[in-house]
Amino acid sequence: MTLKLTPVLVLLMLLCVAEAFSQPIYLSGYARDSTTFDLLPYTTIHSYKGAPVGAANENGYFSITINPGDTIVFTRLGYKPVKVAPMVTSWDMNVMLPETVHVLDQVIVYDRYIIHGHEQIQKSLKEGAALDNSQFKNQAAGTSTPNLIQTVGAGMVINGALSKLFGVDRERRKMSNNKAEMIKTQVYYEVMQSMQVKEYLKSQLNISDDVYFTSLEKFKVDFPTAVYLQSREEIIRLMVESFVRK
Repeated sequence: MTLKLTPVLVLLMLLCVAEAFSQPIYLSGYARDSTTFDLLPYTTIHSYKGAPVGAANENGYFSITINPGDTIVFTRLGYKPVKVAPMVTSWDMNVMLPETVHVLDQVIVYDRYIIHGHEQIQKSLKEGAALDNSQFKNQAAGTSTPNLIQTVGAGMVINGALSKLFGVDRERRKMSNNKAEMIKTQVYYEVMQSMQVKEYLKSQLNISDDVYFTSLEKFKVDFPTAVYLQSREEIIRLMVESFVRK
């Protein structure tokens, strides 16, 4: 069977192609070292012609919008530029930047370098141990000195009450737990705060700002465990499912 291309069919095909190329492309993800996979904070992103497009944040995360056919370049001091020409939206990109290795010329230093104050430092080290108030002499806490902990044998004196030490330890554990929680939920909150995600869903679902924010609150109720997901694609898929659910 031979398909006959009528003028109307050709026009419809051209309109479909034009519509596809008019849609913006949304990109988000992380800039990483190509060898160690470490995150690269503050990586800059610009167009192939040099116009600035955006930059990664302190965690190496970026979220940008480009036009179909655009070529963008990721650059960072000490790394080779990486060119990317994506044709479709992607929410979980990993842009790998190879490190640039520079071999420095040989440097020869002549004569002898003496640290400023070298003689005074040596003199203090020799004489300091004999002084009663020397920082090099072991100290012991007397019975009349408050808030001191006596050590056995040669050692050091710990200043401050035990309650203070335990309080500092508790604060450190609390900060460590908070940091671990932030790391586990980082991807989720990046999606929730992303203007690119918002504009993408508004255009795909043809909804207003008010409907978007109302639907966003509904999504948080429908999928409370989504806060721990590590894939933006999965979070956005669940958002769409919640937004269209009656």
